[in-house]
Amino acid sequence: ITTNIMLIFSIALLIFTQCLNEVSTLSFKPPTTCAHSRMYGTTLGNSPEAIAYKTILYATTDPNNDEQNLDVGEIYANPLTSFLGNFIGSKDEKMEIGDKEQENIVQLDDFTKPKAFNLPIEEMVKRLDAGIRENEWFVTGKVMSELFADDFFFKDPDVQLRGIEKYADGVNRLFDQNTSRVEVISCELNPAITDTVNKEVGVSIDDDKFVQVVTVEWRLSGNVNIGPFGGLFIKPYICYSDLHVRNVDGLIVYQEDRFDIPGWDILLSAIAPWLPFLAPPAPPVSVILQRKADNNGNN
Repeated sequence: ITTNIMLIFSIALLIFTQCLNEVSTLSFKPPTTCAHSRMYGTTLGNSPEAIAYKTILYATTDPNNDEQNLDVGEIYANPLTSFLGNFIGSKDEKMEIGDKEQENIVQLDDFTKPKAFNLPIEEMVKRLDAGIRENEWFVTGKVMSELFADDFFFKDPDVQLRGIEKYADGVNRLFDQNTSRVEVISCELNPAITDTVNKEVGVSIDDDKFVQVVTVEWRLSGNVNIGPFGGLFIKPYICYSDLHVRNVDGLIVYQEDRFDIPGWDILLSAIAPWLPFLAPPAPPVSVILQRKADNNGNN
C-alpha cells in the first residue's frame, strides 16, 4: 500500500512539475530556447539546445555536458521521472514472469549486423518506412540496427540516452508488448528541419557533418509497464520522430521525439482520464489520413 501511495503521489508531483515547467517556458523563455524550436523553424543561435546538438554531432569535449556521459544509463528530465523509471522491470525480471508472458517477449536485434553505409536518402526513407511499419520498433525495440551509428543519441521530453541497443532495450521494457502499437501516418524527408538544423550548426550540403532529417509521424497507443498495478493505460496520441542521417556515413546519428500533447496531459490521462480539460485521444489513423487527403484536395 505504501508503495502504491508513493507512486500516485510521485505521478501527481511530476504532473505539477511539468505544468510549472511548461508555463515557465511559455512565459519567460524566448523562442530561441524553446524545447521544440526546431519544429517551428525558429533560430537556436548559441542556446543550450544548439550547443548540445553540436556536441552530439561533433563529439566535442565538454566535461560538464551530461550527453557525453551516458554509458552508465539514461538521463531523465527531472528526479520524479527518474523515480518512476524505477518501476520499469529489467530484462532479467521479464524472463522470470512465467511461460505465458515469455511468449510475448520480442526478440530484439543481435546488433552485430554490418552497417548499411551511405544509402541514398530515398532508400533510407523506404527502409525506415517499411521497417517501422513491420516491426513497430518505437515500442517493441525491434530496430534495424544496421541503419544506426554506434554513437546514436536519443532524446524526448522525458529522457536522453546514447546507443541504439540501449534505446531498443528501453522501449521494449517500457511498453507492454501485448497492447502497445505504432501506427505510421507518414515517413518522409523533412526539408524544413533539415535546413534549420544545418544552418544552426553552420554546415553546408557538401560538409561531412551535414545531416538530412527524416520525420516519422505515428500514432502511439497501449499500456506502459509502470506501477505495481500491471501498468498504466496511455490514451492514443501523435508522435513525431525526427531521425538525423549524417552525410559522412549515411547512418542515423540522432533521434528526437516530439508529442502533439504536453507530458502532463499524457500522465494525467493515465490516472484521471475523466477530467474535462484533457485533450481527446488521437483519432484512428484512417481518420487522420482522410483528413490529410481532404486538406490536400482543398489546397
